[in-house]
Amino acid sequence: MTDPNGERGSLWLTTDTDTGLFEVMARVADAASIMSSPIGGSGMSLEFLQFQTVAQAQGLPAGRVVRIVSDDANGATTITLTEVEPGPLPSGTFEPPAGYTQMQMPSIPGFPG
Repeated sequence: MTDPNGERGSLWLTTDTDTGLFEVMARVADAASIMSSPIGGSGMSLEFLQFQTVAQAQGLPAGRVVRIVSDDANGATTITLTEVEPGPLPSGTFEPPAGYTQMQMPSIPGFPG
């Protein structure tokens, strides 16, 4: 494939699963869109929206994407889906570890916060 920016890559698809990388990334983008930090907020959502564009491209074979290999100015990147466990996250997933000390993130000019 070649994306709108002219960067090349390849997609590995399978029909053995009902969930692929594009479905996972869409869920992550939804979660990231509610964040307003430079680490997660709009920048992350825009990157996932690019994957959404590829997912909706005409002419893709049937199946779910389980590996993305892309070549860009920064080199080659590979993202591989190895396991999906549908359902709610276990309680305590986002609990801080023992001994955690809360810190305040410094203000970064140009970012909301």
